[in-house]
Amino acid sequence: MDTTKNFSKHHTICVKERKSMTVTGVTEIIKFDENCVSLDISDCQLNIEGEELKIESFSTDQGDVNISGHIDAVIYLGTTQASYRRGFLKRIFSYDDR
Repeated sequence: MDTTKNFSKHHTICVKERKSMTVTGVTEIIKFDENCVSLDISDCQLNIEGEELKIESFSTDQGDVNISGHIDAVIYLGTTQASYRRGFLKRIFSYDDR
């Protein structure tokens, strides 16, 4: 059974003075360390790069992530592994988890 939360395809990013940020519409935290946080949002990957980054909170029910630290870059990347897995299951088994 797939336990991935289903959120809207929409997301928001709010950066406050490059010291903190809130991202909504997050389905998964892919990886994180003090220099990079990678998030699965809207079937793509969002990387937040900086220094001394910390995940202050993550609401799995709402899909909200709060990050603090010195934010240098916010980068959108292509399809994530999580969205690829969902697409693969849908193609193979005609499975739609939405």
